[in-house]
This record gives sequence, C-alpha cells and structure tokens, in this order.
Amino acid sequence: MTIGVPDRGRKTPIFRPSETLLTLWKHYNQDDLCSFFGLLESAIRVFNYLGRKNAERLIGISSMHIAPKLSTLPSKLIGISQVNIKTSVNRRSDHFNEQQGLFGQRQHPAPSSASHRNLLDANLSSEISLITLDTICLFTQYFNDSLHSSYNSSITKRLFDIYLLFLRTNQSELFLKHLFKAFKLLIIKIPAVLFEGDTSLCGQFCYELLRLCNSPLPNLRIEASTLLFTLMKTNYQFTNNKHFIRVHVQTVKSVSQLLEKQLQLNSTTQSHIDDSLRLINNYAKYEKNVQFQAEVSDLITRIHTVIMSMNQLSSYEDNDEMYIDLLYKIAQSYTSTSELRKTWLECMARKHQKQQNYAEVGHCYLHIAALVAEYLKRREIYDLGCDGFNKISLNMKLDESSMKNDVYLQDIHYTMKDLIHYLTKAGHYLHISERYEILGEIFNKLIVPIHEQNRDYQALAIVYGQLQDSYSKAVDVNKSGKRLLGSYYKVAFYGKNIFYEHDKAYVYKEPFVTQLPMIRERLEKLYSAYGKVKMILDSNKV
Repeated sequence: MTIGVPDRGRKTPIFRPSETLLTLWKHYNQDDLCSFFGLLESAIRVFNYLGRKNAERLIGISSMHIAPKLSTLPSKLIGISQVNIKTSVNRRSDHFNEQQGLFGQRQHPAPSSASHRNLLDANLSSEISLITLDTICLFTQYFNDSLHSSYNSSITKRLFDIYLLFLRTNQSELFLKHLFKAFKLLIIKIPAVLFEGDTSLCGQFCYELLRLCNSPLPNLRIEASTLLFTLMKTNYQFTNNKHFIRVHVQTVKSVSQLLEKQLQLNSTTQSHIDDSLRLINNYAKYEKNVQFQAEVSDLITRIHTVIMSMNQLSSYEDNDEMYIDLLYKIAQSYTSTSELRKTWLECMARKHQKQQNYAEVGHCYLHIAALVAEYLKRREIYDLGCDGFNKISLNMKLDESSMKNDVYLQDIHYTMKDLIHYLTKAGHYLHISERYEILGEIFNKLIVPIHEQNRDYQALAIVYGQLQDSYSKAVDVNKSGKRLLGSYYKVAFYGKNIFYEHDKAYVYKEPFVTQLPMIRERLEKLYSAYGKVKMILDSNKV
C-alpha cells in the first residue's frame, strides 16, 4: 500500500509505505495519534468537492481578483504575467491528464475551461478521500485489538468521526461504495463503540445513513439501506439476540429530525424513502430469527407513522397554533418512550423560538429537564425526579412520570450534566420572557443543591448572580407595573369548510399589547384560504 500522489517534479518520491506509517504509529502516544487523525480530517475538509456551480463561481471570483492586479502592471510586464499564469495552469493540467480520472476515462478538454477545472477538483477530492480511507483502514487492521479493548478512547472516537465526516461531505459514488464496505467491517469488528455508553455517535450515523437513503441515486440508496440494516443486525447480535433498541430509537429520532428540516416529502422523495424501507424489510425476511424480523417490521411501521405525522404537520405550516398543537399531540403519544418524547419537545421548542414565544420555549425545556430528572431518579442517581418540579407546574409530574421501565429506558444514558443543561436553558428563556419569579424555583431549589453537592463554587457564584439579577428585575417590574406578558383572546370557529373545528373555541395568546383589529386581520388572512370568512367581533351567542 502506498500513500500519496507521485510528484514528477521532485527527485524524492513522496510515497509512504505501510511499514513507515506503522512504525510511526507505534511510537506515537494518544495525543499524537489524535493529532494525526485531525490532519486527515483537515485534508478531507480542504479538498472537499464543492460541485460544478461553486467551482465555476470561484473561478469567476479568482479571475476578478487577477484582472485588477494585471491592470496595475507596466504594459511590458502584462504579457509576461499572462504567460506565467497560463504556464502554471498548463503544468497542473498536464500533471492530471497523465493519470486515469476517477470519474471517467482520460479527458483532454481545453486546460482553461471551467469543466476541466471542475473535473480536476472532483478527481483530486476523490483521490484524497481514497487515500485517507486507505490510511484509517490500515490503522484499524493492525491496531484492531487495542481499538477493541479501549473502544471508549478518544482515538477510537476520532476514527469514527472521520467516517462521519466522509458521510457529511460531498463524495463520489465510487468512493462511497468503498466507504460503506470499510465501515461495515469496522462496526462488525468494534460494535461496542456504537452500542455501549453514549448514544450520540450511533444516532449521528443513523441520521447520515437515512439521509443517503433519500438520495436520488439508486445505487447509493441500496448501499445506505444495506448498511443501515447491518447496523440493526449488529446491534441485535450485540445484545445476545434480545433487541436492537438503540438503532431502533435513534432511527426513529433521525427520521423526525430529517423531516423537520424538509417538512414534507414530495412524491419523488417519498418513493425514495419507501424503496429504502422496502429493501430493509426484504433483507429481514431472509433472516431466520422471527423476533428480529418482527422488530424490523415494527421499526418500519413506526417510521411510516412519523412520516405521516410530518406530512400532516406540513398542512399546517402557515398556521402556527395548529402546527404547535399537533406537535404537542405527537409528543404526548411518546410519553412512555423518553428519548422520542424529548426529540418532539425539542422540535416544539424550536418552533416556539421562531415565533419568539420565549415563555413556551422555557416550559418545553422544563419538561425535558423533568423527564431527565425522572430517569435519573429511577437509576438512583437523583432523589427528586419529576416531583421536584411540582411548584413550577403540576403538568410536569403528570406528563413525565409515564416512562416505562423497559429496554428503552436501559439504553438511555442521561447524566446530571444533562439535567443542569436543560434547567439552565429553561431559565434563560424564562428570563427573556420576564417570568422572573419562577426562576427562584429553578435556580434555588433545583440547580443550587446539585452544585453544592459537587462543591462547584464557580458555578454557584454564576447561579447566585443570575438569581440576584432575576429578583432585582422582579422587584422593578412589580413596582412599576410595566410588564407586558401578552394579550389573550377567545376565538370560536363555525362553518362547514372547517368542519373539524366547527363550534370549537380556543384561547389565543398574542405577543405584548396586541389589539383586536390586529388579531382580526391575522386570522382573516389565514383562514381566507378555506373560503369566505366572516369575522364576528362581539361576544354574543352565534
């Protein structure tokens, strides 16, 4: 095996035989190896193929920068400079024309053409990726035992980070075929990296593979679907043929995250996803284990349910209240599965944040914090659980105490840091929304005892500073009486065109001082899409 591209302009070859690399790695400590993998990551990013349109745009920008510089040169030197530029381009072109292109046969277009430059960039990017993949495969082959014994080390995680980076960057179809084969061998050799401890790495791979399952390229969809099925099967074997809960939960979670960005699948992308899921289901049918087949079928059914929910959400894209109400219903349907409920609560928080409903954002994160607290209590790590949130809202215990003590719970790995993170995040948004009084319950009753137990005095100083600021502002607004928390209107709906809302009434919370004509105009514009709208502004019986 050789590493590098031959440079015919040098007397000394830049090939690096495998023996040289192995000797180098054996003398490296852990920090050196992490730095080495960091260099490989940098190479992937620097030589990432940007695509034809971006390449043409960059060529245009570089030409704009060169032209003014030439205009400032004396007339005698302009011709010489142009010759130097052309010579430089021709040298690079000749160098690559001598090699077989990774994206096709040898081609000899005009050296200065954008298509030629694009071809060079594509070939170079693919070659760099292949060299990098070859290098990490060599490392995995010779250091397999140490990777397996220290699967939780920074080196192993850095190795998997490179695979993730490959999936996230633009790569040729040829390279991805090699990548999938290499990654398949890696997860079979070192499954503990993905299936023990923190779930985030497994979740990231599920997300990227599902994204590729939606690719317009059929071969790429097949490869991604096959690898996703391999993840399921390897996870199942890793648990001694009991379940593949980790891949199950992370896949459903990833589908939710992907569809949140895209919101609605058109007929083409819907068929792509369906093809990939059908292929995974067909793979499962050839397995002898009936329980495994049933679990794969259950996962695919759940994915279809999520897709249907997201398609339903898309119909309310212009109606924020209905959209958030449906998000709430979806989150409520996952009260027994904490990781999936957390995903939908975060989705709801992001939607509220876009609408600047900061009090609601804060309460979404409080529900997540209560969920984490309940998990920690059941693991005997935290005493209070969701009971500690009763003074904030009784809904916390009502909603977050329903999680089941089953295999789903066993695969979750929340920590006290997660609890503090979500409590702090909730406090931040509640402070922005001017709910100063409630911050005492969050900071003083929930966060402070944790920091005191850990003797984290720096964190305590920060928390008490935030608490002092909140109480001072609470005093100020209560004295002045100038605090605009919102305007509330009761709105009732009647009509055949909106039969699902006929004779139903809702309370609308509007920002700050929203007057009646303002909410009337907004609702009239929104519901005119369903037909003729008549607004009745009094409270008389209809």
